[in-house]
Amino acid sequence: MSPEISPHRRGEAPADPCGIAECPEPSARSVARSAAHQAFPAVADEAGRVNLCRTHYKVYKKSTRADRALARLGRY
Repeated sequence: MSPEISPHRRGEAPADPCGIAECPEPSARSVARSAAHQAFPAVADEAGRVNLCRTHYKVYKKSTRADRALARLGRY
C-alpha cells in the first residue's frame, strides 16, 4: 500500500501568484524575502519567503550574482 502523496509534490496543485506587485504570472521559485528585497526594493519587509515567477527570478539571479559568488567563497 502506497502512502498518499500531496498534490504539491505531484505538481498538480495550482501555483501561487508571483509576489511582485501587479505581476499575474504563476510562481516558479520562492526565495528569502530579505534576498528578494535586494533585487526588488518594493517587496515588503516581512519575515518569510516571497514567490517569484520565471521572469522575476531571472532578474533576481542577475542582480544578486556577485553576492552569491562571494557567499560561496566564504567571504561574505
